[in-house]
Amino acid sequence: MKGQKLSDVLPEYKIYDIDFDLPDLLESDVFRKELVGDLKFVDIEEDVNDLKPCPFCNMPPERKKQYADYIYFFAVACFNEECPAQPMVSNVTQELADRDWNHRPREEELEEKIIELQKIIKYLKERKNN
Repeated sequence: MKGQKLSDVLPEYKIYDIDFDLPDLLESDVFRKELVGDLKFVDIEEDVNDLKPCPFCNMPPERKKQYADYIYFFAVACFNEECPAQPMVSNVTQELADRDWNHRPREEELEEKIIELQKIIKYLKERKNN
């Protein structure tokens, strides 16, 4: 996405006839508040089996389309009211939003490392007690 312009992704959208650098634009608070306006969510009726569950509450996420005054984004989010975090990712295409949602640290490798460290701690405790 580096070097990509807004008009490359959404040629039908021109904001004040200026072509923005897309990564800078998407991270800009000014863009989100002043140019985009209030976000509105619309449900996308699609199967979410290809998406990982929420990392905080383990509930399935939902796909949404975020509409604003001049542009729209695709989002994947946890809308579980009991979720402590209710995370959400959004991007300019559904595929990119899905990719961003499913991108997690290498959970299996981390779990293996935790087990290995727990064994070391247990060994050290036993050695200390003997």
